[in-house]
Amino acid sequence: MDIHHLTNWKLSRHLLENFYKTNATSIALPSREHFLLTKFRKKNYGSSIELVEGELSYLKTLTNIPDNIILLAEAKIKSRYLKQNYEN
Repeated sequence: MDIHHLTNWKLSRHLLENFYKTNATSIALPSREHFLLTKFRKKNYGSSIELVEGELSYLKTLTNIPDNIILLAEAKIKSRYLKQNYEN
C-alpha cells in the first residue's frame, strides 16, 4: 500500500492556495494503482479547478476506489481549496 495525495502535491503547492503536504487530503492505495496514477496522470495544469477535476478523473479511471469515497474526497478538496471558485 502507498499513500497518495489527492491532487498531486508538487502541482498543488503552486496552484492551490493554503495547500500543505503535511495536512493534505490523502488516501491509501495499492502500490500498483498508485504507480498507474503517477505514470499516466497529466503533468501540467493551468488552473486549480483543472487540477482538481483532472486528478479526480484519474482516480475514477485508474483505481478501484468506490464512487462514494471519491465523492467524499471531491467534496472535501473542493470545500477546502476551491470554495471561492464555486460560490460565484
